[in-house]
Amino acid sequence: MRVVIDTSIFIASFWEGRSRTAVELWKKGKITLCVSEAILKEYFYIIPRFNRLNKEAGELLSLFKARKNIKMITPSKRLKVIKEDPVDNKFIECAAEAKAEYIISADKHLRNLRKYEGVRIVSSGSFLKEQ
Repeated sequence: MRVVIDTSIFIASFWEGRSRTAVELWKKGKITLCVSEAILKEYFYIIPRFNRLNKEAGELLSLFKARKNIKMITPSKRLKVIKEDPVDNKFIECAAEAKAEYIISADKHLRNLRKYEGVRIVSSGSFLKEQ
């Protein structure tokens, strides 16, 4: 199953909870993480800020570098679906191009959309309930 995971879910995964469980599915190879260069750039910019708080930040960065269970996607078109927070469009672009089943996000701008071209946009809790 192909999914796009918003940066907020990786940050939330540093503590116990549903986000951690969703990220563990990727780490164990149960789901394939679809990312674009723009998404990876955001991961590498945001996640290192949490290194001192949580050693798992370094582990995530290593997994991203190793491309473990990751499918690199090059979106063929720029979208302007999310007007309130345009930088979030990169997650929609990647998911649409990858024909992903889900975008997992804690971001209200993304989740308010609910669905785009067959891609369901859900919280980590909703994602886990559907598995």
